[in-house]
Amino acid sequence: MPVYPKLTINIIPACAGIVLLALSTLSIAKPWLSPNDYSLRADIQLLSDIGVIKSPVITWPLNWSGIKHDLFEARARKLNLYENQVRQRVLRRCKYETREGSRKSYSVIGSVGTKISSPFGNNYREGIQFIGSNDWLGKRFALNIQAATVADADDDKHLRYDGSYAAVVVDNWILSIGAEERWWGPGWSDSLLVGQNSRPIPAISIRRNQAWTPEHRLLSWIGSWHFDSFVGRLESGRVVANPLLLGMRFSFRPLQKLEVSLSRLSMFGGDENPTDMSAFFSALRGDDEISGQKGAVLSLSGIDLRYVINPNLALYGQAVTTRGAQGDGDLALLGVDYSLISIKSGAKGYFELMDADISGNGISSYIGAKYQNGLYYKGRPIGATVFGRSATMGTIMPFSNNATINVFAKLAELNGGDAAWQPKTDVEIIMVGGNYNARLFKGNMEIGLQIYSKHVAINGVAADKYNFYMGWQKSI
Repeated sequence: MPVYPKLTINIIPACAGIVLLALSTLSIAKPWLSPNDYSLRADIQLLSDIGVIKSPVITWPLNWSGIKHDLFEARARKLNLYENQVRQRVLRRCKYETREGSRKSYSVIGSVGTKISSPFGNNYREGIQFIGSNDWLGKRFALNIQAATVADADDDKHLRYDGSYAAVVVDNWILSIGAEERWWGPGWSDSLLVGQNSRPIPAISIRRNQAWTPEHRLLSWIGSWHFDSFVGRLESGRVVANPLLLGMRFSFRPLQKLEVSLSRLSMFGGDENPTDMSAFFSALRGDDEISGQKGAVLSLSGIDLRYVINPNLALYGQAVTTRGAQGDGDLALLGVDYSLISIKSGAKGYFELMDADISGNGISSYIGAKYQNGLYYKGRPIGATVFGRSATMGTIMPFSNNATINVFAKLAELNGGDAAWQPKTDVEIIMVGGNYNARLFKGNMEIGLQIYSKHVAINGVAADKYNFYMGWQKSI
């Protein structure tokens, strides 16, 4: 029997959320783009494919600074009518979000049913949420205090601060601390490294601000480049409590049509395990051994490629190898995205194939020999949901009235096992879903639905055969 969500609200966190909403007096100005808007990503990807945006664009969050510079430089370029409309649309959004000062924002989100997979831009996860955001942006400093009260939370934590951060620009680097949403990879449906299935991880991060091309003649061939890194601390309710997660990603564009990213994720420390500089450098190198302790690091190393064949067609891929896991092996994602040129609104389609079990042994490469809870946070995968293979086809279709619809269909083989978010037995499942985003009552409304062909036992509980959510956000 499916288990349906209880519509219960913890009074104290609910009251705290209402107070935070009432006291919100700051803004939604941001120095970067979070991975929560698939239509904006489609616009940015188009501008990148035609050479307007020169910065790497498959590592999110994306800094507005580089995009803004490229958009202004493109004023002298001859663009067709639609390309210029897209440029103007992104530029308006850029000017709005990078305006110094303060505003306020609040959201109401309701979700029922079990959400098995979260494609790009789909970060609504569970329960009923009331969210208040206090956001301020200055010349070199940025601050966001965001609080949410959640009814029927999966982890029974009814008050959350996901999305909060403090950041400062030092020279050409941004240093920040907070819980930021990330998406590492060219895929639209999945990322093998960091996606949006789990809640954002509290972390200290450093990333490059402007993705300039190196001036030295021996290095200029790499083109514009970007570096993003973080060190986060995972939760305590694990076999190895509070391990650290180190993430590093180096992206560059040696050709206008080619973007390359090199990444590493390493889990180490926790409980009595070493967290000294020797352990840090072992995690940095991706070693699976510290001071003779086998499996003391669980690491994923990956490479992403995206090549533009023409402005309407691009190929992309992501390859990842693991060390220190129960089943060391390789993971791969291949995809193609294309413009539906017959539709003047600029619709984009994509098709992706993913294999997270290339070795064929059914053992999750996300589970460590020592870190048995693996690359999960709060019971959800940090990377992709699928443990076996999947094929996904989707379409993003904008309309002239600022509305957008995103639909997809996924055929997946889920390998059974004891990992979090993994069914007990092998399951073949079909997922069909979509979401609709539009302006409503001077705010943004989003409605989403996922339907599954079977009940799947997730974390030992029979999941519903659907997930439905509705959200509305207002910015002042």
